[in-house]
Amino acid sequence: MQENWGTQPSWGVENRCPLPAARRPTPVARRPQDPRHRGLANCESPIANCGRPRRARPSALTTGTPLPSRLVPESTFAHTVRVAATPVAIWSALQDAETWLSLGMMDSVTDSVVRDGRLASFAWTALAAGTRHKGSALTTGCVEGERMVLALDSSELAGELGVTLVPAEGGTAMTVSLTARSRGILAGMFWGVVSDALQQGLVTQVDGFAARF
Repeated sequence: MQENWGTQPSWGVENRCPLPAARRPTPVARRPQDPRHRGLANCESPIANCGRPRRARPSALTTGTPLPSRLVPESTFAHTVRVAATPVAIWSALQDAETWLSLGMMDSVTDSVVRDGRLASFAWTALAAGTRHKGSALTTGCVEGERMVLALDSSELAGELGVTLVPAEGGTAMTVSLTARSRGILAGMFWGVVSDALQQGLVTQVDGFAARF
């Protein structure tokens, strides 16, 4: 068979043109491969550290970090009644902590603080879904004859309780609103029961307040 030196290969003719030394690949020494790193087939996932213990990702329960607001159970209720009294008369009554027993989820109040004739704060207890909660109330909004808002805080529950007064024929249209949110694991687990109890209690108490005032 005729040898073809330096020519292009053709059908039926073997190309034995030697490769120039400058173009020959340089052999590279390979390191011994760790049997623990033989590809990703033995890994739990493509991003796992082969042969190394996987660290658990910290959670809010283990680090004490507050949960994002979108994960905190929250409920808002409102109930409007007609009261045979003027807005100023009702607003004046709200400056007494005992009056709030008839409007919200509280069943007892103590340690009330009044400054310049206006209720500033008090302590309260409430029974919701078979659990008694202790907390504090702080006045955050107050407009004479128009509205009053309390910020409620406890270890398991928090929220806002507000009263809006609008003059109406024969008296006042009074709207009581309650926003409650869970602050503890126990209340969060049974939030459906707690929420139902708060809603039913609000309607009953506000209706009773309007009938007695």
